Amino acid sequence: MLSRGPGAGGVATTPVGDPYAEGSAAAPEGFVPKFRVDPHPGDDGVIRGDDTVTVEFDLCGSSNVDGKTHFLFDWTFDHVADVVGSDSACKQSHTYRARGDAKEQTQRTNVCVTSGDPHGAAGDVFFSCRQYTVALRKAPQRTEVCGIFFGGDYTECLDVQARILRQDYGNDGSFENAWYISTDTVVGSGSCGGDEIANYQFSDPAFYAFMIDHGFEPGNEFCAIPV
Repeated sequence: MLSRGPGAGGVATTPVGDPYAEGSAAAPEGFVPKFRVDPHPGDDGVIRGDDTVTVEFDLCGSSNVDGKTHFLFDWTFDHVADVVGSDSACKQSHTYRARGDAKEQTQRTNVCVTSGDPHGAAGDVFFSCRQYTVALRKAPQRTEVCGIFFGGDYTECLDVQARILRQDYGNDGSFENAWYISTDTVVGSGSCGGDEIANYQFSDPAFYAFMIDHGFEPGNEFCAIPV
């Protein structure tokens, strides 16, 4: 394993396994690492994107007087290299995708330029590494769906999450009616607290299918709300 310390590089005497040493050893003479990324990080050093972002890492400007420069990429910062190579391996792209339900999350990557083949067990190999943080923000899910029913006389827009149905008579973009859909299927329960269409039967086949497809039931109550 590599020793750890406060510097910017490290010396490896074992094959790739943990190329994250921050040793104090000096870089070999003529060894010049270059790191470029696209998109560029912000002022805080963080690359930001939506729930999916592809980042290009370009280490091709690096040089080594003996021509033995290698490149190492660890996409998940798990201390195990995912890509190791030389020559054309200097440029790699990786796509980061948000995982789980968290709206904001970060993922880290480590990339290194080495003075020789990091797989080699003999001799010292110098590592110069940079760590990058990618911040992802999951785009809000679209919850409103619309359809034209009743022979084209109405446009119905249903916000599945908020459980609000809006009605546009004449399909002119002006919604004249709005209903809050109660999931209380007990007819006459008074859950609306005002005007209601209780136990709506979805008499129009297209509208019936539209509502049922989105998890509603014929016994749901439609409570009138201000437009």
